[in-house]
Amino acid sequence: MLLKKWKEWKESPLWANILYVLFAGAILVGLLTRVVCIRDTNKYDQIQPELRFPDVITDVLHDPELGQIYVCYNDASYVNIYTEDGEFLWAVSAPYMRNVDFALMDGRLFLNSFVYDASDGTFLERLDEEIEIPYQELEEFSFDAYQVYRGGETVVSRPGWYWLTNFVVCWGIAMGSGLVYGCIIFATLIAVWWKSRKRTQIEDRKARFAIGYWKFKCALQILWAAVNVAAACYGWDITIGTIAVVLHFIVSGWVLTNIFEKVEQDEEQDNVTVFWYACDWVTVIIAFVSVIAVQVVLGNF
Repeated sequence: MLLKKWKEWKESPLWANILYVLFAGAILVGLLTRVVCIRDTNKYDQIQPELRFPDVITDVLHDPELGQIYVCYNDASYVNIYTEDGEFLWAVSAPYMRNVDFALMDGRLFLNSFVYDASDGTFLERLDEEIEIPYQELEEFSFDAYQVYRGGETVVSRPGWYWLTNFVVCWGIAMGSGLVYGCIIFATLIAVWWKSRKRTQIEDRKARFAIGYWKFKCALQILWAAVNVAAACYGWDITIGTIAVVLHFIVSGWVLTNIFEKVEQDEEQDNVTVFWYACDWVTVIIAFVSVIAVQVVLGNF
């Protein structure tokens, strides 16, 4: 009965379908773009054409003596080399690697263990072991996900639509769509519950117990979110406890849902039940979001 009622609230008007498409589409675009950016270059010892694909710039290196800038892409294991004025010169690409470290040292360009001549891209060697690459500060130039700047001038540019494939942007669109959808549904449930609560009583003993436990879970999950963030304000990271909160949510939710599937209720009683069922989900999401808030407070982002 409970699941049937919940499915009724999930019927799809036009606004819901639009939000569905935004949510699923943004996630799909973000993930697929990252996959399609991957290059598994077999001919890593040869000069490559310019990479023009919406991969995100990982780092930019600059050799003032050669007058060259090196635009580095992690997903593609790729480096585009330009003059200081943004004219493309050549590119190199190593076989696919994750978390590539790029560096310029002693006239050589390093992509982890793959070593190239920094002046013309000639392949020099493949090291047996990766060397420790020191941090190299970029001066005179700056960059964002897709552009490289020299002062206020853009020297390496990519189309603006690349941002629509950016994983962070796609994540934001997906989460924003999901949040709007959830808020609309929850607001509707609140309105229906507010009317039904005055016109009905939960008579079944098991149903009363389950609703009472749902209320307890909601309070627990909200309290945990507050304590989690408060602890972070004092420099403590206790987010590991969220695992216990989520496990409790899953196990108790399964038990309570099964209880209600066996309880016969009228429509008004179902409205009350579905409201607390939704509150359980809303508060556990708040508890989960508190983990992100904690990392922001602690400066881990």
